[in-house]
Amino acid sequence: MIYKSGTYTGRNAVVVRLLATSIKKDIDFKPCSFGQCLNMMEQGKADLIVDIRQTPERQNYLQYLETPLYSEVLQMNYYSLHDDPKIIQSYQDLKNLNIGVLGGASYYNPFDQDKSLNKTETNNHQQLVTMLLRKRIDVFIGREESIKAQAEKYIYENKIKIAPYKIKQKVAAYIAISKKSSLVNYSNVLSKNLISILNREEIKPLFPQ
Repeated sequence: MIYKSGTYTGRNAVVVRLLATSIKKDIDFKPCSFGQCLNMMEQGKADLIVDIRQTPERQNYLQYLETPLYSEVLQMNYYSLHDDPKIIQSYQDLKNLNIGVLGGASYYNPFDQDKSLNKTETNNHQQLVTMLLRKRIDVFIGREESIKAQAEKYIYENKIKIAPYKIKQKVAAYIAISKKSSLVNYSNVLSKNLISILNREEIKPLFPQ
């Protein structure tokens, strides 16, 4: 979602508003870091989260709507300083590096479960870029579209670089409800309504399947 001129825009905001309207509910968007958002969902302090992957741990406290928002092949990049002589060409090259990640985020296996890697958690992508520029981390992982949105054009093109080692995987993104929220009683209805919304001609181009 994009916050601009006092309101939230973007394809996720469009769909969530349509879902809310379908069950005659109002929306109150709560800005938070990814880790904070997950914590709020686990505690029942937020009702719904958008554009999230399924993991066994999250299924303990999240009720996913049946149909994903989209499924696509995503590329995960490793970013380092432009003048860093180290070249990351394989998974083994990550050893002994300080790797920046988003707190609570899920990337790929075996990276997510690898306790031998030195990972530093941050709240958002902007912090990842800042920490790299200040040399507080050696490298960070992220999607190009997310990093480009948070880094100034000059910094992206001249100060950081993408490593040769990249990860591509097919990912499904969902809408999920906190199991501690009363909204969980609407999960079946919302699942059906989401299918109808995604099949609308004006919505289809936003979420290529």
